[in-house]
Amino acid sequence: MSGIINGFLNMARLESGKFELNLQRTELRQLIESTIADFRVLNAGVEIVLEDANAIYIDLDKEKIEHVLVNLMSNAVKYSKRECL
Repeated sequence: MSGIINGFLNMARLESGKFELNLQRTELRQLIESTIADFRVLNAGVEIVLEDANAIYIDLDKEKIEHVLVNLMSNAVKYSKRECL
């Protein structure tokens, strides 16, 4: 429930121009790997494979990007056949 409320609050902040990002230099693959590890804790039996990739450093808001990644993985699990993941 708090996630939904925070989502609405973030949309209101975005629309009013008061949406703040906490940008920090982050290695993208490391962020994705840690997010996958956290996701696996709550989704036992789901296998997610991350292919090899070069290190990419970008400025981003880790918390918001982690939220996006979790939503993507949740949708992949929800709408894909088990053998496709």
